[in-house]
Amino acid sequence: LTGIIHTDTKHALNEKYGSEIQPGVLAVTHSHFFCARLDMTVDGTKNRVTELDYVAEEVPGPQNVNVNGNGVFVRKNELKAELQAARKT
Repeated sequence: LTGIIHTDTKHALNEKYGSEIQPGVLAVTHSHFFCARLDMTVDGTKNRVTELDYVAEEVPGPQNVNVNGNGVFVRKNELKAELQAARKT
């Protein structure tokens, strides 16, 4: 993916809402949706997959940070087996 990213200055109250891309600059968390079936052994058995779950921050949020109700952050979950990746449809 290419494009222009939305940035913000990094400080203690907003660091969980993005990734630091250079000292003091935060790329704000956002999402793209892809759907794919993965062959987990395509490159051997030492691969890993990390699921990124986008979580909406409570309003107004800790220290009154999410006053506009649009704050999201990422919860990471390493999937150690294919069964952990299965979802009910």
